[in-house]
Amino acid sequence: MILFGSGCSRDIPNPSEPIVIDDQVPPTPFGLTAAVGDGFVELSWTVADTSAFTFRIYIAAHDSLSTVYSRIGESTVNSYTASNLQNGDALFFKISSVNAVGFEGYKSDSIMVVPNSFSFYIDGGNTVTASRDVVLNIFAPEETRLMRFSEDSTFAGSQWENYSSTRGFRLSSSDGSKTIYCRFRDAQDKTTTGNISDSIVLDTRAAIDSLTFSPTGSPLVPGDIVHFSLYAGEPEGDGVIMIGENIVIIPLYDNGSGGDQAADDGIYEADYSIAGYLDFESRDVFADFIDYAGNEAPRSVADNRITVRRAPDPVSIYSVTIPDGYYDRVQLAWNTSVASDFAQYRVYRGISSGVDSTSYLARVLTSRSATTVIDTGLTENTMYYYRVYVVDNTGLWGGSDEVSGMSGQDQPPSPVTLYSPFATPDYYDRLELSWSSSGENDLLRYELYRSDDPLVDSLDAIVFSSQSQTSYTDSGLEADSLYYYAVLTTDLTGNTSWSNIVFGRTNVDTPPEPITLFPVVTEPDYYQEITIDWSEFSENDFHSYRLYRWREDLTRSDSAIVALISESGVTSFIDSPPFDVVADTVNYWYILHLYDEGGNTAPSDSVRVHLIDSAPGIVAGSVRPSANSLIVSWTISDIPDFGNYALLRDTDSDPIGAVTMYVSTNQEIGSFEDENANQGVTYFYWLDIYDLRNNNSRSPLGSGSW
Repeated sequence: MILFGSGCSRDIPNPSEPIVIDDQVPPTPFGLTAAVGDGFVELSWTVADTSAFTFRIYIAAHDSLSTVYSRIGESTVNSYTASNLQNGDALFFKISSVNAVGFEGYKSDSIMVVPNSFSFYIDGGNTVTASRDVVLNIFAPEETRLMRFSEDSTFAGSQWENYSSTRGFRLSSSDGSKTIYCRFRDAQDKTTTGNISDSIVLDTRAAIDSLTFSPTGSPLVPGDIVHFSLYAGEPEGDGVIMIGENIVIIPLYDNGSGGDQAADDGIYEADYSIAGYLDFESRDVFADFIDYAGNEAPRSVADNRITVRRAPDPVSIYSVTIPDGYYDRVQLAWNTSVASDFAQYRVYRGISSGVDSTSYLARVLTSRSATTVIDTGLTENTMYYYRVYVVDNTGLWGGSDEVSGMSGQDQPPSPVTLYSPFATPDYYDRLELSWSSSGENDLLRYELYRSDDPLVDSLDAIVFSSQSQTSYTDSGLEADSLYYYAVLTTDLTGNTSWSNIVFGRTNVDTPPEPITLFPVVTEPDYYQEITIDWSEFSENDFHSYRLYRWREDLTRSDSAIVALISESGVTSFIDSPPFDVVADTVNYWYILHLYDEGGNTAPSDSVRVHLIDSAPGIVAGSVRPSANSLIVSWTISDIPDFGNYALLRDTDSDPIGAVTMYVSTNQEIGSFEDENANQGVTYFYWLDIYDLRNNNSRSPLGSGSW
C-alpha cells in the first residue's frame, strides 16, 4: 500500500518577469496538464520549439490578473513534480520557457490542481487470503469522482467507475502474491499520478507433505521424549498432533522453540515428554494443519503406530488380620486396582522384611474385584511379611507397600458332646449315634470308638471316622447287647480332645413272621414250567427266601432246595420239575422258608401242584395231486408239550404195514410234498403226533394219486 505524506510551503517568492525582446522570446508552453498525488502534483506541457530550453515553474494560491506567481523550480524537460504541498488546497501553476542565452518567455495559461491523499487496503490490510473474492477499503477525498482497479499496472481492459468507499474484487485464480493497482480522478478531472497499489497473497489450499516421529519400533514409557515433525511447506500456520482418539493432543511449532529446529521453515515440530498417566497399545498418530490463510489440510496419519506402556499403579494393603479360630493363616485386604489392562494380583510372602517378586508366591488372583486373600498353611506364632503386585496384560508390574502380620497360637480343639445312642427300630444289630459339631476351624476329623466296657480309649475299635459328619449308625452288632462309645476330635496339628462316654443296648432279635405261599393251578400238558408265587417280607432284617420241593409219592425227607433268593422284593420263581414217572400224572409239594439276618427262620404253608400229561389230539388232513407228486396237508398241532411229527404212507388202507417217510420237530409245519409217489398209484397217509414224554396219537390224512 502506498501512503503519501502531506504539506507544502505557503511562501511565494517575488515575481520575476522576463525581459522581452520579441525576436528572441522563447515559445510559450501550452497544453499544461497535471496529475495529483498525496502532497504532490506532476505537471507536463508542450512547446512548439524543441530547441534546448529550460523551463520555470510558477505557483500561486489563486488566479487573477493581479496575482503574482512565485517560481518554485526549473526543469530541463517538459515535466515537473511539485512536492511538499498541502493536501486539499487549490493551487495554480504556470510554466515559462528560457532559451539558451537566458531569455525567459511568456508564462503559460494557468492550471488549477488540488493535491490529496489517495489509498486503499485489501481485506482490511491482511497480507494473505484464502478466497479469491476480497473487499477493497478505499480512502480518497470527497471530491473524488471516478476510480479504476486492475491487477494489470497498465489497466488494460479496466473501466472507470464511480467512486465508493468499498468495492469487491475477484483475484486471478492461481495461488501466489497478487497486486491490485488503482487510479482516481477528481472533480477537476485530474487523475492521480502513478499507480496506487496494495498486495496480498492468495493461498487457497493447505497440505501436509509428510508426518514423522521418532523413536519408533519399540514401546515407550512415561518420561520418554518423542520428536514429531510435520512438513507443510509454508510458515505461519498451526499444526497439532493427536494420538489415538484424542488420547493426547500436542501443539507443533515453527518458531525455533519447543523442539522446532528452525523458525519459519514450514516444518512444524515438537518434543513431547510421555505423560505419566498414559498407557495404551498401538495407536495411530494423526496430524492436523491450518495455514495462515485459514485453509485446513486433510488429516494425515503417520506410517508407524505408537505404544506407551506404564507399570500399573500399586495397590495399598490396608488390612492384615488373623481369622478367628485359626492359627495357620493371615488375611490380607487391599484397594481395587485401577489399571485399564489389569491381568492379575500376585501375592508374595516372606519370613523377613524385603519381600519382592523373587519371594515365595503365595497366591495369584485374576479377578480385579478379588481384593482379599487368606494365606494358609502358616506356622503358628510366626511373623510374616507381604507385598501385593499388580500385573497388567503387557507384563508390567506395580508393587504395593510391604506389610507384616503374626500368625496365631494353636490350641487343642474343644471336646464335642456325644448324645445317648438308641437302637434302630426294627433292627436288632445296630445303634444310632450323633454328637455336636466342633467349632474348630482347623478340624482334621472325628473318630468314633466302641468298647464292650465303660473305659473307652484309643486302644478300642474305631468304628467311624469323618471330617464333617456328626452322626453314624453302628451296625453288625449282637442282639440285646450293651456297647460303650466316645468321640475323639483331632485338629490339623494333631491336638486331640475326648468327648463324654455313652452307652446303648441293641434290640432283641425276634423270629420273622411267616409268609404265604399261594396255590398253584396247572392245565393239562403245562407241566414244563411251574410259577410259584408268595407274599413279600416287609421287615428290615431280611436275609433270604429258600424254596423247597418234593414229590408226593416220596417222603418229606427227600425234599430239595430249588431256589435261594436274597432279594426281599423277588416274590416269584419259575420251576421245571421232572416228569419222570410212567403214569401220565404226578404231584409235587412246595414250601418256602424265610431267613432273617439273625439266622431266625419261619416256614410258609405248603402247596400241592398236580401235573397232567395228556395224549396229543387228532388233527384233520388232506391229500391232493400235483403235476408229478402228491401234496399232503394237515392241521398244525397246538399241544404245549409238542415233540415231533411222523408222516406214514402205504398203498394199503391199513396202516399196519405203513412206513415212516418224513419226521419233523417243527410244530409249525403243516404240509409235505411226496415226490416219490408213482404215477397212477393210490397212496394212503397217516400222521403220528408225539409229545415230550412220547405220548402219541395217529391221525388219518386221506389218500390220492397223480
